[in-house]
Amino acid sequence: MSVPSNSNVQAVSASSFAGGTDNNVQVVSQSDIDSAKSKITTTDPTVKQALQNQLTQQNLYAIPATFSAGTPAVTNSANVGDAVGSVTVTEVVTYTMFGVHQSDLKTLVDTSVNGQIDTKKQSILTEGLNAATFSVDNTTPTGAQLTMQTVATAGPQLNINAIKTEVLGKKSGDIQAELKANPDVTGVSVKLSPFWVTSVPKKTSKVTVTILKPTATASKGTTNTTAP
Repeated sequence: MSVPSNSNVQAVSASSFAGGTDNNVQVVSQSDIDSAKSKITTTDPTVKQALQNQLTQQNLYAIPATFSAGTPAVTNSANVGDAVGSVTVTEVVTYTMFGVHQSDLKTLVDTSVNGQIDTKKQSILTEGLNAATFSVDNTTPTGAQLTMQTVATAGPQLNINAIKTEVLGKKSGDIQAELKANPDVTGVSVKLSPFWVTSVPKKTSKVTVTILKPTATASKGTTNTTAP
């Protein structure tokens, strides 16, 4: 402790005092600050989910593989050596997750798959984006380069409205024979109701056509994409 120079202040030796109580002062140590830091966690799973929700609300396809926590900005309410009863350590962390427009991902997949099928006879039934996996090649503060792997499904190019028109008034056997003539059609099931009906009605409004996805596995492809 230092005392400013003052002509009215006189130095008094410690031996001149008797009785009284000690004045205990708490001083911040480095171990106090380190102990407070150790109690802070940056692995809160709710943050990751919150970012995914924000991206979804903006009509973007969230890519969890790009989730990252920035370098914490640490501040202390007191410094080492300060005479205070407690110290508070605050860390501010910026979390990042990238998202892309789903239409852009579909375009990438469609371009890749269309090069492997006969587009005159087949079409893409699903791009498989719901089960797509991503790996991060590199990132910058404003973007990321990724590798996406997905299993797309392609099947026969069938026009539902055209099928409805073709089957009007026909019997089950004839319908099955015509549709099975397409080499990409693996099976045809015709259901008529009520049970005494033997042929399809002659109005398209009374006909329902359902196309089921094939169960055969599709070839896997890898696509590079960049999330801006």
